[in-house]
Amino acid sequence: MGQIWKTSRDVVVGAYEEIMAYRDGRMRPAKTGFKFIDDAMLGGLYPRHAIAIGARPGVGKSYLAQRIMSNVMDTRINPGAVNYAWVRCEFEMNPVDLMLRSISRGTGKDMRDILIGEMSDSDFDSMRSILRGESSKRIFYIDKPTSAETMREAIWEMMGMFKDKEMVFFSIDHTALIQGRGSTKDNIDYLISVCNEAKLTFPNIFFLMISQLNREIDGRKDP
Repeated sequence: MGQIWKTSRDVVVGAYEEIMAYRDGRMRPAKTGFKFIDDAMLGGLYPRHAIAIGARPGVGKSYLAQRIMSNVMDTRINPGAVNYAWVRCEFEMNPVDLMLRSISRGTGKDMRDILIGEMSDSDFDSMRSILRGESSKRIFYIDKPTSAETMREAIWEMMGMFKDKEMVFFSIDHTALIQGRGSTKDNIDYLISVCNEAKLTFPNIFFLMISQLNREIDGRKDP
């Protein structure tokens, strides 16, 4: 077995060098576009970290995650985003529903109208513009639930592709839909262990995880 320990000097020197890389601009946190999040995260999203968004169903977790992604990948907010990659692990919604939601929010039109209602030429122009914005060589999808084992294989394969990227973001929506042979808790625990292993392995990786809280949480004595 290889040596797993380091001297305190090695740790201190490594930490100092990374801090100075942020100080002199060689490394930069990715801004989310939400001041309260950026403030809480010491300026933005840093590699080798993970954050979780947890809330009841239907309150906008997925929409917030999508807004964070859009802002992080926007070069007007993060000039370094030209060298970012984002992997959307969309376990809950299929691609058509995801695109419908984006078009609806971008145009202000109801999803039913987009599918079968009246649409003007300008509506179609707006829809095409929104879809062009969703089609990016920097954004990738895992568009159906999979197992933690398969996720591990995909993460390692993709990080091999993205080893030269400044930052690589994986968003997982939502964690309870991860598949496997065990209970939901066992499968989530395995997924978390995979993410932790990846954080220790790849210096440029970040995880944004979406988790549903129980619908009965408001009825608890201390929610």
